[in-house]
Amino acid sequence: FKSRLADGSSTLLNTGLVDRLSQEERGVLETLVLGQRNQSQTEIEQAFRSTGLAHLLSVSGLHLGILTIGVWLLARLLMIPSSKQWWLVAIVILVYLLIVPFRVPVMRAGIMMLAICLSFGIRQRLSSLALLSLSAWILLVLRPTDIYDAGFQLSFGVVLGLMLFTARMVRVLTGDQLEQRFGTWRGKARRMFADYCAASLVAWLIAMPLVAYHFSFVSPIAIVLGLILLPVVVVILWLGLL
Repeated sequence: FKSRLADGSSTLLNTGLVDRLSQEERGVLETLVLGQRNQSQTEIEQAFRSTGLAHLLSVSGLHLGILTIGVWLLARLLMIPSSKQWWLVAIVILVYLLIVPFRVPVMRAGIMMLAICLSFGIRQRLSSLALLSLSAWILLVLRPTDIYDAGFQLSFGVVLGLMLFTARMVRVLTGDQLEQRFGTWRGKARRMFADYCAASLVAWLIAMPLVAYHFSFVSPIAIVLGLILLPVVVVILWLGLL
């Protein structure tokens, strides 16, 4: 069933694109949206790896988070009652998890997102650390040896780092008078940009030693390139999913 669903999704994604995109470009789109890899996009995939941006191309928790936000915004635009919005998000997440390959980063995010949807549905707030611990417990029960896997360590390490250090990094980047300077719309825009930069920097600092250990590779330029390319990936992913 899972393979048929993935094949059908690939066919739908490529509908109307055969004459507009090259085989390599369609392969990249399938990798980005559905996590399906083939030999047609090896050069582009290698380019992403050599610049430290492989996480943008491979389906991960980042992609599932982008999907979740998109579905939630769409539900609000369609004026779906707030009590039903999160159930819709949960259904879409479940379908997406059936389509993409089983990988720790996306499954970790899937478990956390489903738990968040459930908490909103029953109006019960859950701790972010508790959600992260729950997803780690479930995945390690299913496959205990994943704890030695680079994907497991990077996924949980980076997310834990973001939870613990992003707010502190924002204060480092903006100074101590944070709340006083972000009252206007311009201030709020600066705050959002500061959050964005702080999260990217924290993620890179956490991931760098793990990437160096597992892959003997470090790319400092990945910070700048990631800040530039992430909005492009968001647009492509939303369009591809639509």
